[in-house]
Amino acid sequence: WRKALTTEFQQQASQNVAEQLLLQPQFTNAHNIGAYIANENEIDPSPIINMARQLGKTVYLPRMSEHKQYHLDFYAYNMADKLDINSYGIAEPNANANKIEPWKLDLVLLPLVAFDQFCNRIGRGAGFYDRCFAFVNELPQAERPQLIGLAYPEQEIASITAQPWDVAMDLIACGDSIYTRPPQA
Repeated sequence: WRKALTTEFQQQASQNVAEQLLLQPQFTNAHNIGAYIANENEIDPSPIINMARQLGKTVYLPRMSEHKQYHLDFYAYNMADKLDINSYGIAEPNANANKIEPWKLDLVLLPLVAFDQFCNRIGRGAGFYDRCFAFVNELPQAERPQLIGLAYPEQEIASITAQPWDVAMDLIACGDSIYTRPPQA
């Protein structure tokens, strides 16, 4: 479905998501923001990245780790930086940029394939983000970034059966709505 979207639809939906997210305290209070480069008509975080940079925030992009299989490392990103294309055809920053540990990010924007009202997320299936942010489940009281999925309303499904290794989002920014993860019992 997503691959068939027009550029205009993607841009408008991405702008709607950005307008919602930019009003959230998770964004306004963040200094170090993890983001991604949209691929295959994902919600494009470029408007959010641009605003973050205008506000003096530092933006980091994920790169497939050279040291851990199916893991991500985050590197500083400037709009003028040349991006590499990885084996999945996804743009990622150069490994020579400044690196930050994932737990030192204040906020991370994540792409997704589907989500539910409880902020469970389905990615592309390789588990890169789940491995990278596993510490969120392992050390729930530790300082950590706010994880925010960016989605089209059409990506919502009734329910996702979360596995123990799945890392839920704190928020899902979707069209004109914001979904917040319910408190855990």
